[in-house]
Amino acid sequence: MPTCGTRYANHFGLTQVDLDRHRPYTRVIQAAILRVVTEWITPDRQGVRGKLPFNLMKSEELGWTIQGVEYL
Repeated sequence: MPTCGTRYANHFGLTQVDLDRHRPYTRVIQAAILRVVTEWITPDRQGVRGKLPFNLMKSEELGWTIQGVEYL
C-alpha cells in the first residue's frame, strides 16, 4: 500500500529529482540507513540489476546499493 508521501508525489506528478531538490529525500534515506545500522537490524535481501563492482564472500550479504558512491 502506498504511503501518504507516495500518494502525494504521484498525485502531483513529482519525481525523485523534484523531491530531492534541496536533498531532503537523500537525508531521510541516509538517516534510515544509519538507524538500521546502529540498531543491528538486518535489511531484507535486495535484488541487484547488472554486475556489482566487487565480490561478496559467502558469509556476506548485500544490504544497500547507493548510486554515485565511490567504492574504496
